[in-house]
Amino acid sequence: MKLRKGIFCLLLCLALFQPVTAYATAGGHSGGSSGGHSSTGGSSRTSHSTIRSGNRIWIGGRSGSVLSFVLFTGGILGITFLKRKRQQHALAQTDRNDVLIAMPGSEQEKQALLQEVTQTFQRIQAAWDAGTLKSAARCYTPRLYDEHRRVLADNREKGLHNHTQKVSLVRISNYRQLGTDSFSLTFGFSCLDYTEDQAGRIVAGDATRKQYFLQRWFFNYDAEKKLWQADFIQPVDLTN
Repeated sequence: MKLRKGIFCLLLCLALFQPVTAYATAGGHSGGSSGGHSSTGGSSRTSHSTIRSGNRIWIGGRSGSVLSFVLFTGGILGITFLKRKRQQHALAQTDRNDVLIAMPGSEQEKQALLQEVTQTFQRIQAAWDAGTLKSAARCYTPRLYDEHRRVLADNREKGLHNHTQKVSLVRISNYRQLGTDSFSLTFGFSCLDYTEDQAGRIVAGDATRKQYFLQRWFFNYDAEKKLWQADFIQPVDLTN
């Protein structure tokens, strides 16, 4: 549907600006104007001409051609972008379906598990960005909680604060059952990832442009708390 809308918008734009090109072509022969000098007899093409009619201005010559080229190029780029987004969405949906198929339990149990680990992912990212893990303590196994706490403490001693903001979970894939109470899956997500010093200066990363990350998360089940907890996070190298 979005692709059809993109094509419709492109055709509409070209249709709207077609009179500009046609009028410029007609005004480019004898009787036209170029640089304020009138031409008589023969054929005199104008490079840049503007003709006022009421409150409308017609752009002639090369200007009309450039405008048409820009509109056409913009339309092609827009259609390509929409097509790529559709492909990415379809791929993400396929990965999600594969994860659900690989999970044990009923359909309702699978959906509940997927929602639980997704919320765990988001809560840990938010806690990390805030610089305190208390709000997400239940989402961690003791091992990963201690590891993250040590890293944050080390950053504070150095006067640094790492941020992970505007997190968008793009893909969930590669579910692997590791035992009756453990499994792993891969999160693909984008976010603003940057580090500030105590003065608020950015010393690493980018606070304006999102980056894409791929991480494999390992979960263990806590029978006492009756929830799945993140136990280990393994970055996936995107350059390979």
